[in-house]
Amino acid sequence: MEYVLPNEYVFGSLEWLSKQMMDGFITGQHKSPYHGFSVEFSEHKMYNPGESTRHIDWKLYGKTDRLYTKRYEEETNLKCRILIDTSGSMFFPRKEEVSPVRPNKIQFSLFSAAMLLQLFRKQRDAFGLSLFDETFHFESDMASTRTHHRFLMNTMETWLQQSVTLRPKARIAEGLHRVADTQSKRSLIIIFSDFYCADEEEERQLFEAFQHIAYNKHDLVMVQVRDHKTEGMLELGTQPLKIVGMEGEGELKITPEEVKSAYLERSETFQKNFSSHCLQYGIDLVDADIQNDYLKVLQSLLVKRQKIR
Repeated sequence: MEYVLPNEYVFGSLEWLSKQMMDGFITGQHKSPYHGFSVEFSEHKMYNPGESTRHIDWKLYGKTDRLYTKRYEEETNLKCRILIDTSGSMFFPRKEEVSPVRPNKIQFSLFSAAMLLQLFRKQRDAFGLSLFDETFHFESDMASTRTHHRFLMNTMETWLQQSVTLRPKARIAEGLHRVADTQSKRSLIIIFSDFYCADEEEERQLFEAFQHIAYNKHDLVMVQVRDHKTEGMLELGTQPLKIVGMEGEGELKITPEEVKSAYLERSETFQKNFSSHCLQYGIDLVDADIQNDYLKVLQSLLVKRQKIR
């Protein structure tokens, strides 16, 4: 199923749109992802010798002469925090270049986060939201109430309206260190960013933050948001272009074909290093194309959540 986002957002529509998108995804699943999220009876399974006899369905045994146990959907107390990078690079493509089928990275992140909040609320998990670049602009408490959910949706609505030509650079490593130190209980942490690093020192700091998160026993999902066509493959045509930095880097005139080989080599090196460090510290990495990977984000979250229940 493909989802097309509107080019012009109507304030107050984020909650409705994200709910429709999330519900559409869940409807297409063959197996319910909600097993284990409430105290209601779910299904039967064959009894295995050595298991507790507490939940054996004796009435069914009388009818079938076979032992089955009842599976229940149990309450959970999972705490989930979503961090969204709001630095300049996350506003690529610029708003004037965005079309109904091509959101920019910040819009993709906000809509994906809104779908995840719908899922968390349905699962009765506690959730929080943080928005940051070189500083934290917004940082909510953790809660699972309807009022809290609506408050976070309204906050994200305001960011969907922004058209920013220049913003600060993100300090992702500092943001991860902050979350690792302030989240008192083991939490599921999901961060949306392009994770671009200016140099090897920034990469080293980022990987040290990974180690800090892992040491504090938090579960981390990295959603790397990119436009695969332009940022991943540098498909910008053959004519000379003027590149304008969205984080104050200035302007640069290039011919795409002349720099493509060096760009792809540097990009591939970073991606391999990035992926290997995620693997080393048990971090789930989702490489999301902003043009069509909303479902990929939802699916990865459901898989991750089942692992840490």
